[in-house]
Amino acid sequence: ISDAMAIPSSSPYTLILLAPPGKDLYIRDNYCSYTAKTNCYWTPLDLLVQSGILRDQFSTEVLDCLALGLDRRQAIDTIRKKKPTVILALTGMVSWKEDEEFFRQLLQRSQGRRPALFVMGDVALTAGRELMHQWEFLDGCLLDYTSRSLADYLSAGTGPSKDLLLRGKEESSNQSAPDPEEVSAKYFRYPVPDHRAFPLSRYRHPLVRSGRFATVISSLGCNMGCSFCVDSLIPLRLRQTENLYEELVYLRTLGIRELYFYDPMFTSSKHRISEVCDVLEPMGFSWFCNAHVRMLDEETIRKMKAAGCHTVMVGFESGNDSTLQKYKGGRVSTSASRDAARLLKKAGISTLGYFMLGLPGETEKDILNTIDFSLALSIDYASFNIYSPVAGTSLAAESLSGTQGATGDLWKQMDRTTGSGTMEGEPGQSARDQLRRLAYRRFYLRPSCMLRQLASKRSPGSLLKMTSDFARLARVNMTSRRGNTS
Repeated sequence: ISDAMAIPSSSPYTLILLAPPGKDLYIRDNYCSYTAKTNCYWTPLDLLVQSGILRDQFSTEVLDCLALGLDRRQAIDTIRKKKPTVILALTGMVSWKEDEEFFRQLLQRSQGRRPALFVMGDVALTAGRELMHQWEFLDGCLLDYTSRSLADYLSAGTGPSKDLLLRGKEESSNQSAPDPEEVSAKYFRYPVPDHRAFPLSRYRHPLVRSGRFATVISSLGCNMGCSFCVDSLIPLRLRQTENLYEELVYLRTLGIRELYFYDPMFTSSKHRISEVCDVLEPMGFSWFCNAHVRMLDEETIRKMKAAGCHTVMVGFESGNDSTLQKYKGGRVSTSASRDAARLLKKAGISTLGYFMLGLPGETEKDILNTIDFSLALSIDYASFNIYSPVAGTSLAAESLSGTQGATGDLWKQMDRTTGSGTMEGEPGQSARDQLRRLAYRRFYLRPSCMLRQLASKRSPGSLLKMTSDFARLARVNMTSRRGNTS
């Protein structure tokens, strides 16, 4: 902590894990940030993992302002009353301007010695040094939310590392995202998170089927290398299955029976899928996860179904094989996507498909092909996103080379909520947004889709929840000008 904010050694640290308030429903989590398309908001994974790491050494509280519905004034008043010495907060490209205003007001209104402020999120990962230069009040950025670096710094005064940026401290030789070649396939573990510290009853997700649910991970990063995705910056690491089992046992004691596996790539390999499913099958959880087309063969799908999987979210991305070859490295084809969707339906597993519209070089015809492809797959849900360059990705560097600002300040220029920013004003931007809204209308307003959704709701509560989700879906995606959200 900088000298101006130094805390006397005799004073105990009191920490607040903070999800700041927002003007909209922001997902700032797991190195991503966007405006929620439906009425969904789950436990912020970054804060959740750090809750287990920090609670053994420090007095720690959680304040999730979005879950609790706190506005800026209420959040500041609540934090002032708690008088924390350290705040670890989320921020993101979707909300960094709002977050900056909030943090400035919060620190200006602090009584006595102001708390030290550290942040996590996609913008911290990809532009941490630039963010610290912009926010002179910021004390540091935690780049890896599974790391003990911040806890060690607070307890023992250790210096900066590849996982922790600190103001006023000498940079280590590598204070950026680690090289995939250096850390691929490593295992990790962390203390069981303090799920009870979070307002579990306030979290919701349209895919949840059985009341309260918990967010967990069995891995970090992704090994599929999509050039447009921030997860391609995070080397794949696998969580030790014994460590995962400890958390699942704890969740059962809380009465949790539904899990959201928020791994960017739950299906990183068939061996890994089998390994995790062997842990899950005897425990009786129902769950849903992200999956890759290439891993979804009949045997694997059968294994996942037996272990409790009811829904998978799959990045089909495009209905054009030339686009898939260019941006997904040939790891996916339209034929493989059709096969995966067919096998999932046969097994009785619901499917949500992700589709990316307007990748560089795509024409209006290509986008319409993707929309038609989404309808032909016979999947249950679809999420359509307008391509926006994401700082740090190889495609952002490619598509913005030579443009004003290039990628160094992309986090400032890009509004990932609207799919605009550096791309704004270029030919086709408005047309892409109109096509995205067309995609939602064509997919969700089909009689067959609406009847299928109604038939799946077995109680008045689930029907009410579906109505609320659809109302937000229509507002955000069918009538408003919105973009790169999930």
